[in-house]
Amino acid sequence: MEFDVETSSITTSDEKRDAHIKSSEFLYVEKYPAIHFKSTSVKATNDGFMLGGKLSMHGVEKDVVIYFKLNGPVDDMWGNRRIGIEGRLTVTREVFGIGWADMKYRPPLIGNDVNIDIALEAVKG
Repeated sequence: MEFDVETSSITTSDEKRDAHIKSSEFLYVEKYPAIHFKSTSVKATNDGFMLGGKLSMHGVEKDVVIYFKLNGPVDDMWGNRRIGIEGRLTVTREVFGIGWADMKYRPPLIGNDVNIDIALEAVKG
């Protein structure tokens, strides 16, 4: 599995905060327009799956693990077979060079560990 996320599409539902997060102090969307993930492994766990892969963000590539669960499969009202996927990835923004370089002189208004929740639906083709 491989996917990209456009950094300009990330939203917190607060215009001023969104503008700041997208600025050069954080995501720097003009220089880094995408976050890229490419899976390298998948393993079953007691309560779901672990998807290992490479995450490239802000010009830095790191190994990460996404924990996820499958829901379904179910048949929708049009006869299509669907599954739901719910997952969570936690990244340390400093590792990717995101955020103020010297937090000693700025208030830590955001945590260093950022949870990324993933919810998607797949239809059998």
